Amino acid sequence: METFITAVFEYGRTIAVGASTFAVLFFLILMVGGEKSPVVRKVMHTVYAVLRVGMVLIGLSLIGMYFVDTGIEPLRYVFLWVLLIIITVNAVLMTAHIMNLKYGPVIAAGSWYSMFFVSVLPIHTLGVPTAIGLYIAFLVLVYIFIEIMKPIMKKRAEA
Repeated sequence: METFITAVFEYGRTIAVGASTFAVLFFLILMVGGEKSPVVRKVMHTVYAVLRVGMVLIGLSLIGMYFVDTGIEPLRYVFLWVLLIIITVNAVLMTAHIMNLKYGPVIAAGSWYSMFFVSVLPIHTLGVPTAIGLYIAFLVLVYIFIEIMKPIMKKRAEA
């Protein structure tokens, strides 16, 4: 049973991080290109559907990990839940147009990639303050990356 639960988590995380990558890329394209075409809308809806499936699979597998010993370290488990909650709240706020588009995609991408790093690297061994500091620093790096990419993509779109 523990292998099944771990596999569900890995699958959910994999498709969600991949979909998050495409969501950020499409966000950048829309930021420089302006209007959404019907094709882009359909693609974005598909990406969001994949993200939601990944979120549900991760949530279900984390619930399963609570009841079945999969060998996950307690602090890593807590970090994964916290990141899933951040991702979910951010998604709800972005869908409701409450979250600013300058920060929402940064939180989304930064949190999905942080979930990947937390699940594969021994970040839980660094302690809570260090992990929080690394998360905030990573969000800043994602913000800088997106801001650097906007003019580059705009220049390419105009060429």
